[in-house]
Amino acid sequence: MARTHWKERCRNYVIGRQCRDGGFCFYRSDYIEESNLYDTAFALATLRVLGERSPRRGELESWFAAQSDPLSRNASLAALWSYERGVRLLGLKPAREIRETVERCITTIPLPSREEMESWDASALLRDSFQVAKLSAWSCSPPPAPWRQRLSALLEALRGESGAFPKDHENLVDSAKAFFLARIFQIPIEEVPLLHFARHQLACSDVSDSWSTESASLEAVRCGLELLAAFSLRPEEQRRRTLASQIEACQVASGGFGRRIGAIPTLEDSYHGAKALHLLE
Repeated sequence: MARTHWKERCRNYVIGRQCRDGGFCFYRSDYIEESNLYDTAFALATLRVLGERSPRRGELESWFAAQSDPLSRNASLAALWSYERGVRLLGLKPAREIRETVERCITTIPLPSREEMESWDASALLRDSFQVAKLSAWSCSPPPAPWRQRLSALLEALRGESGAFPKDHENLVDSAKAFFLARIFQIPIEEVPLLHFARHQLACSDVSDSWSTESASLEAVRCGLELLAAFSLRPEEQRRRTLASQIEACQVASGGFGRRIGAIPTLEDSYHGAKALHLLE
C-alpha cells in the first residue's frame, strides 16, 4: 500500500487538534484540552500552507470573538500577535477593542538603550521587535519615530562578525527576524552577509536528534529557506532532496511534525515543517 502523502497526514493531525470550542491545542486529548491563541494561529497558518479551509468555521469565529474581552484587558505581545494573525488568516476584522489595544502596545513597547543591552535576551528582543513590526504592518499603525531609530541602532549593535544575528550566537531564526523586521520598517541593513549565512547554514543543516545546534531545528530550516526565497534563491537540487527527506523524517505517525527527528509533534513545528517542505517543492 502506498504511503500516505505528508500533506494529508499533516492535515489530519491539525484537524485532530481542534477542540470542542473551535480553537486549537497541540496537546489535545480525550481528557485534556486548552484552546489557546498561539496554537490556533499556527494551526490556521499550517492549513493555509496546505491549501486547506479552516474546519468548523462558525465555531472558530465564535471562539475568536470570545477572546476579545479578556485579551483587551490583559494582553501580552505574543497573544496580540497570535490573535491578529489568526483573524487575518480567517479573513475577519479584529474587534475594535483589540485594535485599540494593539495601537497602544505598538506605541508603548520598550526597547533597551545600548547601555542596557547586556541585561536583555537578544533572541527575545528580536522576537518581540518582529511581532511589533508585524502588528504595525497589519494595523497600519507605525511605532513612534524614536522607537524606529533606536531599533536601527540596536540592530547594528546585535549584528555578529559574519553579518548574521545576534552578535554572540548567530542563528537562522534570529537572522530571519532581523532581516524581515528591517524590511517592514525600511531600516537599512546589509543583506548580502545574511544571504551567505543562510546558504552556509542550510548546506550543513541536519535535523537528526543527535544534532544540537539551533540551525538544526525545523524552524531554523524554514527561516533559512525564507531568507533565500527573499532573494529568489533556493538550495541546489540535491540539497533540497536531502532537506526534504530529513524534514519528512520529523513527521510522526499522527501526522504532526516535531522540532527534530524523534521530538514530539506540536502545531508550531508542524507549521515549520509544512512551510519548509512547501518552499522546497
